[in-house]
Amino acid sequence: MANSKWGAIAVVVAACGLAAGFAILGECSTQRGLETFAGDAVDAVFAGDALLLIDHVEVTHKRGAVGAQANRVIALDVATGKQLGTHVFDQAVVQTDRLQCWPGANGHVPCLEGDKLYILELAALDKTIAVADLAKSLGRTVDRRFSLSATDLIVALDDGRGARVDLATLAVSATTGNGTSVHDSVIASSARCASHATVSVGAKTIGFVDGPLAAVVPIDPHAVTDPFGYGPSAGKPAKLAEVPADAARFLKPAFLDLGAVPPVFVYHRAKLDARTSDPAKLTRLDDKLHVLWTADVGGDCQVARLDHGTIVIAGTSPKLRAVAVDAATGAVKWTFHY
Repeated sequence: MANSKWGAIAVVVAACGLAAGFAILGECSTQRGLETFAGDAVDAVFAGDALLLIDHVEVTHKRGAVGAQANRVIALDVATGKQLGTHVFDQAVVQTDRLQCWPGANGHVPCLEGDKLYILELAALDKTIAVADLAKSLGRTVDRRFSLSATDLIVALDDGRGARVDLATLAVSATTGNGTSVHDSVIASSARCASHATVSVGAKTIGFVDGPLAAVVPIDPHAVTDPFGYGPSAGKPAKLAEVPADAARFLKPAFLDLGAVPPVFVYHRAKLDARTSDPAKLTRLDDKLHVLWTADVGGDCQVARLDHGTIVIAGTSPKLRAVAVDAATGAVKWTFHY
């Protein structure tokens, strides 16, 4: 009887151990999925020599139920494309709490998730610092309002004052002004993708004409073919001359502003019915508006930077989340995808 009793206990203990093992394995599998699965490409930001890819990731069970979801940041080295690290934020985040991050200073990147502000440290990407914890040194708590400059993060305190966080040192000090005047504001990133319908090259302005498969030609920026109409030509620039037979043509094109004109870069689609997650293309034109090279890039452009002769772009396609292209030759230097 005693042997039977102890045998039953052993079976229960073994079963519990097995269940615990499966639970741990499941947690590891979920965490691994959050770190590596392709997610929704929420945003991207350059922070010094790093490119941060911000995604919202879901891990689903076999029956389609969502097992876990979280915001994730992956840091890449701009020069080599090497993955520097990954940080997965709170798994309890709801679908609407998308993550926003800004360049920051000295490797300290401010991020906002829902109503919580964090400082992400690029040197140790596995940890974050809650701004609310930093403000505790002043004996107060913070509310949701904040203001961000290139070097400082100012948050409103619950006593009406403001707290300034030095992004270089993370030193915290009380501001002399009234914290109630702090309103959500940030400095716009200069690397944010900016596209234009026309671009000036010297004394010449060029633009796109002639329908969905648009041709690049010199145009008159002050003249439009149908300024008050509602048809396909409404508000479109007027060409100065007939379109040459050998004019470069593109699907859904726009000029990509990389802060250097010339050269001229055209961001365009590979097919007319392309989705935002489908790969796109980048083409460089010469001074005669002929194609020098064309390279594959990833979906809708989020950020782009011309860095020491290399164009680094982050886009919305998981098939090509980020890419670096030689600006002179169009040769791909590195890519990142899921």
